[in-house]
Amino acid sequence: MQWFRVASHLSRTVDEAQDTITSTGFLKWIWFLDWKEWRQQRREDYYQAQISANVVKGWANNPDRVTPEKMLMTFVPELEKKPMSKEMRLQNSQNYWKGVAGVGKKKVKTRKPPIKGSE
Repeated sequence: MQWFRVASHLSRTVDEAQDTITSTGFLKWIWFLDWKEWRQQRREDYYQAQISANVVKGWANNPDRVTPEKMLMTFVPELEKKPMSKEMRLQNSQNYWKGVAGVGKKKVKTRKPPIKGSE
């Protein structure tokens, strides 16, 4: 199946791809195709972002600012992450444990949905 992916991407037959690509080259192509697939947004992602945006608009204070593009999730593969400094790791750790302990918690205002039949 992997050879089919590589051959399809290179517009070759599987036999041509197997004859011309080394094992190292094949592994690099598989890595690249996996990376490329990871980066692409799919049609289903946009559909779900549209649904999420409509749900959030019902609860938002400024519904005009909510767009489906803001609802799309972005993933960063491990290879693209930048190494963190010691200070950043310390700050992240402190923030995590403060959150777990409830220290410095801010009160969040929530909008309650209207109760049907109470009008």
